[in-house]
Amino acid sequence: MSGMDLDECAPPTPNEALIEAAKWIGHLEATNGLNLAVIEFRGLIADGYSDDRNASDYWVTARDARYAMGFGLILQAMGHGASWFDDHPEFGLKMSNCVQEMRGDEDEKE
Repeated sequence: MSGMDLDECAPPTPNEALIEAAKWIGHLEATNGLNLAVIEFRGLIADGYSDDRNASDYWVTARDARYAMGFGLILQAMGHGASWFDDHPEFGLKMSNCVQEMRGDEDEKE
């Protein structure tokens, strides 16, 4: 699978993982008193994105930046070791940790 795009070859995300992600987002929003859209917007502005939504490349670059930010924040929350803020400006976000539990099929457990 070398050279393949993980998003294209990975198995579907289990529903349980989506439920846990939604819970974490809710906790992040409650911790900061902001909804996810405002958190994303503040992150984009901190990274230097203009709030000029009429700019021709705003929506494409903002979409990619939001994806990268979400990916980085959830890895940070799961204790991946790297922080989103290692190479992005702080913008007052209070992070919350989440619990990661990996489950396999019954026949795969030792």
